[in-house]
Amino acid sequence: MLLDAGRDADATSFAAELARLRPSDATLQGAIGDRFLARGRWALALPFIKVAYENTRTLPSTYRYLDCLLNSTPPQLNEAETVLRSVQDKIDTDAALLISRAKLLAGRNRADQARGDLAASLRALRVDQGPQVQTWLREAQRVVPDRNELVRIMESVERETKVPEWVRLIRAAFLTEDDRRRAEALPIFAELSKSATSELVLAASIRLHGSTLYRLGQYDKAVEVFAEGLKKFPTDWELNNNMAFTLSKQLNRAADALKFAEQAVKTSPNNADSMDTLGWTQHALGKFEEAEATLRRALGLAQDPRTRVTVLTHLATTLIERKNVTEAKALTEEAQKLLPTVRPPDAEQKAELETLQKRIDAL
Repeated sequence: MLLDAGRDADATSFAAELARLRPSDATLQGAIGDRFLARGRWALALPFIKVAYENTRTLPSTYRYLDCLLNSTPPQLNEAETVLRSVQDKIDTDAALLISRAKLLAGRNRADQARGDLAASLRALRVDQGPQVQTWLREAQRVVPDRNELVRIMESVERETKVPEWVRLIRAAFLTEDDRRRAEALPIFAELSKSATSELVLAASIRLHGSTLYRLGQYDKAVEVFAEGLKKFPTDWELNNNMAFTLSKQLNRAADALKFAEQAVKTSPNNADSMDTLGWTQHALGKFEEAEATLRRALGLAQDPRTRVTVLTHLATTLIERKNVTEAKALTEEAQKLLPTVRPPDAEQKAELETLQKRIDAL
């Protein structure tokens, strides 16, 4: 909670006191370090992860220690090189160690060798490590900031890796983050939606195919994709949620959307996104009292800035209909303050909040 409140110094002091009680307990030290790692506080995690590493020398502790060393600012290259030398015999067949060596090489300005290790790390992934391609991409961006070059690396290795479906999926997902190349992902998702042998890849491809069509403004086609997906995965909360949201928000079909929104909440009852979609669908149906109650639950669940801005906007809009203008104004102000922290920025979210602000100003 201290970290979430931005009180890093207090969190570090508390963690240090706790660690002093059992200074050689690798499990405790690692658990403390993991709290900092989960929030990207690499340098703060480092002393705790170091103790865990020095007391165990297992591969998992080595991975975490290398991440701390190489992701800290500035990276601790000399110590990372020493750690990598201690596992030299394992590097060429271990995807995580290859990525660490790639980051080290990039830090030494040996870009070509770093790119070679990135490609080799994809080839080294085992059949059961497909989901780790997403982790690979996150770490690879530290080595190669150029998005197009990363896409080329994935394309070059796709046929050589043991997890080609995962590489294709993550490559397509990465393309969707680029406004200029988003449409290039559509045929990849469409192909995977028909041919993927992994159920996880199949479901993710359908979700991403529909959401990409949504982002491109092709709402009717998005609904078609979600509908096909729901035939295969009828209780998938995200497919139900996205179907409901698209029908209600973009196609003025709230009555059709309601059953999908209810199914999403039934499958994922503590999810702020699905709760928000249900509340907004109820709003669209004119059920403002129900919508207010649902959206208040959604607000209580919302943690990240993007979701909170959406819920605040929807709840404030509903409160206007409920004649509670004072609270609607307060929630709108809160959303406006939070909007600049949303990364990446969401144009649709910004436009919706601007529309709400104009209504508030006119009251």
